[in-house]
Amino acid sequence: KKSGTALFQFKEADIVQLTIRTNGQTLELARMDNSWQIKAPQPGPADDATVSFLLNLLVTGQSERSLEANPADLKEFGLDQPSATLDIQLKDQKTHQLLLGGQNFNQSALYARIDPFATKPGQKSSVVLIPNNFLDALKRPLSDWQAKPQPTQPPSPSPQKN
Repeated sequence: KKSGTALFQFKEADIVQLTIRTNGQTLELARMDNSWQIKAPQPGPADDATVSFLLNLLVTGQSERSLEANPADLKEFGLDQPSATLDIQLKDQKTHQLLLGGQNFNQSALYARIDPFATKPGQKSSVVLIPNNFLDALKRPLSDWQAKPQPTQPPSPSPQKN
């Protein structure tokens, strides 16, 4: 049994919008009715499995430990220029943010910050260790996020009268 601290306290159903920034790409996803849509960079339906994987991680993800870091130390953790930034918007208009930094010394986890905007200037920042699969969930090419085109079925032949 892994004992950890939940990263976030919201439920999957509460998430209405996600913005993921990685390597110069900004991807915006929004929940429309019961499906996820990509709003940018190329509007269209999103791939359910890819979005579900990320949502599930956000809701179930846990941090194994948390460290206090001075603002100057964030660079050590790769958090001065995060490799990925995730902005989460909830139904109640609350927002959350997850910043991914580098991996820890044995590459078993990632350094991250949660809701860094909650840190007051001069306060120490809380840096958490989170599972590596967050990196896989966020750093994907656009094509992974796009719904796969459904194979079109040829119209069923109508019974012909001979």
